[in-house]
Amino acid sequence: GDLLAVTVRDATGHGWLLVSFHGDSNGLSAQPVLAAVLELARGRCAGHLLLCGIDANTYSGPADRFFHHVESFSRFIAEHGLVSLWGDRPDPAVRTTFSCRTYLQTQLNKAVPMAARF
Repeated sequence: GDLLAVTVRDATGHGWLLVSFHGDSNGLSAQPVLAAVLELARGRCAGHLLLCGIDANTYSGPADRFFHHVESFSRFIAEHGLVSLWGDRPDPAVRTTFSCRTYLQTQLNKAVPMAARF
């Protein structure tokens, strides 16, 4: 995944910790990375407002060790006092992205025939 974290001060002098994270394809890195961000926010950046934009790549369906599921990630967020634009219990049936690619794109490991997209 890709992580960017910066601190800034707004016009009133208030500190912000701005974080952008794009997780791995299976979503397994989202929770540990967010835990590290929270440690930073509560430690070295205490007093800053935290604003995160995260593409966690979580999945719906039964829990297993190969994919991070939206239900588990949502619980983690709520347990740590964070708020999601999807609410406390996002509907796992709502899809925000599909990881299938065409055979013309660079991620051939995700390429699928048109009929198998969904």
